[in-house]
Amino acid sequence: MDQSFSDYQVTVNTQYADLNGYVSTQVYSKSQADLQISSAIQTVNSSVAGNYATITSVASAQDARDAIWAIDVDQNGVVNGIALTSTLVDGGVSSSFLVKADEFRVGQTGGPGGYTAPFQVINGITYITDAYIRNASITTLKIGENQVMVPVSSTRDDLIVGNGSWQIVQSTFVALSVAAPILIVFSPVHSYTGVDLGTGYLHEFRLRINGQIRQIRGGLAVQDYPALSYTETSSAGLVEIRVDWKAGANLTLGNRTLASFGVKR
Repeated sequence: MDQSFSDYQVTVNTQYADLNGYVSTQVYSKSQADLQISSAIQTVNSSVAGNYATITSVASAQDARDAIWAIDVDQNGVVNGIALTSTLVDGGVSSSFLVKADEFRVGQTGGPGGYTAPFQVINGITYITDAYIRNASITTLKIGENQVMVPVSSTRDDLIVGNGSWQIVQSTFVALSVAAPILIVFSPVHSYTGVDLGTGYLHEFRLRINGQIRQIRGGLAVQDYPALSYTETSSAGLVEIRVDWKAGANLTLGNRTLASFGVKR
């Protein structure tokens, strides 16, 4: 005989009108030249008026290599459960613990009838009461009801000489995944090559968002470091931000920075 085999199975059941139930236990072990497997399966079932609930627990080990312990709860075809697996690969052991449920909680009793759950997963969202995270990589950070504002900025140092007409001096884009507030800050440096007594230091800045003028600033006064700042709620999508400048030939525009801060989910 080149194998050894043993199994045991017992089932008890009851039935009354449309109320049915059973409990089944099966124990199985087989050893042969190229296989060894041992398992135990228990099933508990209750059926009433077309509804049913079945709990199946499985414990199985094969060839001292693969092991699994699992419990499935099947209620009217909706299956949830837990499973612990362990596998031996190249002398190393790899394990996993899986949970399939609408809600998962880790907690402790807080006295008679009390329970606290500092860690919960409910409908795909993880709730943690207190946490210490040594090293975190976060795609999008949300604090309270507000999302972190993601800055987009650029700096240029090429000189632009005024010519009496509007010139585009800087532009950028910011991507919003949802409609959200956006803050824009522009800070340039003016240089002077002379003064025309008729026009003084006449200059103007114009801020455009998606081509629409949102702000105009300027005048005759000397401004070494003029600035623009503006905020509005923009629609989701790619938002174009552009700054135009108009000045006479006695003014040049040098180092300048355009920064935008858009709320991002």
